[in-house]
Amino acid sequence: MGRIDEILPQIPVYMSDLSRQIFERVFCFSPTKGKIKRETTNIEDEKPLKIKDFTITPYTVDHSAYNSFMLLIEVEGKRILHTGDFRNHGYKGKILSKTLKKIGKIDLLITEGTTFSREQIKNKTEAELVNEIREKAKNYDQVLMLMSTTNIDRVTTMQKVANRTNKTVIHDIALSNVLSLVTQRIPNALNSDKVYVFLPAYYYIKKDMPEYRQYVEPYQAKIQMTGKQLHKPFIMNIRVSMLRDIEKLKSKSKVLDNACVIYSMWEGYKEQDIFKNFLAKMEKLDIDVYSIHTSRTF
Repeated sequence: MGRIDEILPQIPVYMSDLSRQIFERVFCFSPTKGKIKRETTNIEDEKPLKIKDFTITPYTVDHSAYNSFMLLIEVEGKRILHTGDFRNHGYKGKILSKTLKKIGKIDLLITEGTTFSREQIKNKTEAELVNEIREKAKNYDQVLMLMSTTNIDRVTTMQKVANRTNKTVIHDIALSNVLSLVTQRIPNALNSDKVYVFLPAYYYIKKDMPEYRQYVEPYQAKIQMTGKQLHKPFIMNIRVSMLRDIEKLKSKSKVLDNACVIYSMWEGYKEQDIFKNFLAKMEKLDIDVYSIHTSRTF
């Protein structure tokens, strides 16, 4: 998604308007810093789209990225199902079998192969993940969740862990903005008086700049930054770009006196220097690190 504007202009791009809004909001808090420049055509669940002789129908799937689709492609009397990445262990996992029955017989299946090289084991469900994270979280006063900003299922899991361990929920400013676009069933800083917002120092410095002001002002009353403001015990999502903030909370503010990091992302990211250095720094700060994640399964 970070390179979507590099697609040749003569190649049309189809994505849901909601997905575009989510990623544009994420881009505002990433090095991309801005909106998607190229035009995109909206697609919606179970609404057929005609492209020349092709009829393409999106179907919602359970996936870590919110608002994902598989595609039924119909042409010349043939029916092709392109699943993309999918799973059945998330909070929307039950829709998979119903969707496949709805689609019916197909002539060709194109599916993802990410798990083909992995051990043939059944991955944890999000419900099982809640229990595993809770067991770790109950031993710490501060739990830092290193997770994808667009993994809304994991946000729900984070909330469930907080409920079961009596911890305050704190979302960083980027996640707070993403949650304002998706389901309001998840407590967030705008619909709950029990959820707060962490504004990393980098964005605090730039909060009055036009490109940031509109995304910070709605949360002004809920923003916490200093050690004295943070409600303990708490569970908070983090990103690797927040390393300096974490160092300050640990060393200067003495907030992270009994803290752990839950690494809840694909294990492959750990090979990247930015993640490798971040996790190594956590260990130097005496912050325990646990890998608790679940990905695709079927």
